[in-house]
Amino acid sequence: MGLCCLLSCTAGTACRPQVSTSADLSDDAPRAVPGSVADSDVARSGATERVVAGVGVGHRSRVLDKRSGPVVEPLKSLVATKERLAFDVQLKHAMNLYRATHGRLPQSHDDFMTQIVALNKIKLPALPAGHKYLFDPQRGELMVERPVR
Repeated sequence: MGLCCLLSCTAGTACRPQVSTSADLSDDAPRAVPGSVADSDVARSGATERVVAGVGVGHRSRVLDKRSGPVVEPLKSLVATKERLAFDVQLKHAMNLYRATHGRLPQSHDDFMTQIVALNKIKLPALPAGHKYLFDPQRGELMVERPVR
């Protein structure tokens, strides 16, 4: 691998730009990120499964997953940090405020999105195509519904 993963170099040949395909960018392979969603947090039903929203569910983290190099590694850390802030800090704090104010958690997905996410101006990470956020009132957690792999 050549300079900052943008050039592909092999012995005896000139360096050339690395070409990425759309398949590389939309890969849904599992990620091994510290603090990410564990298999025990997966609920499968039909053609979809629900996982607890956490680090590694966002589109950007999946796009960068198969990349490496001196430029990409700090980007991976930045994306993971932004996801961790959104899920573990902002959402947790907003949920605690809501619980303290109302004495309960939101009772539906719509209440969660309006009273917690929109009201607190939380920017949830964009999800890959076919994935969507769902709030589970019984568990009191934000989930991601995605196609079964």
